[in-house]
Amino acid sequence: LIVADTGVHGSTRAAVADVRALLEREPERTGALLDRLGAIARDAERALRVGGARATGGVMDESQRILRELGVSSTEIEALVTAAKGAGALGAKLSGGGQGGCIVALIGDGDDATAVTEALRAAGATGIWSVPPAPHPSGTTR
Repeated sequence: LIVADTGVHGSTRAAVADVRALLEREPERTGALLDRLGAIARDAERALRVGGARATGGVMDESQRILRELGVSSTEIEALVTAAKGAGALGAKLSGGGQGGCIVALIGDGDDATAVTEALRAAGATGIWSVPPAPHPSGTTR
């Protein structure tokens, strides 16, 4: 896993208020999206247990698509998600309350970790952490 910070302080309160307003304006569509997010949590558990990393990545991507539709994502989050996916991440999504903050990307092997880390840095991530730590271009881990 790689976690990358957008450098933007997210506001859970603002994100929740935006989703609430969207729910009031478009109750059927928004309700269906929220229901699907609940189902995705169950899908993620199953994917982790049975489907492996690729299935889990797909669930993460679907979750991010819905969070984007709900207005919980941001330009900065989308830039990091796009960078991670473009560099080989199996899945990527925002973490936390949204509208800033961090993303988490699921990666395959060590080579993917290096490529994703470099892509996130190039896309403007202000902090990057990985488990296990990915090698830094200087040869150290970060």
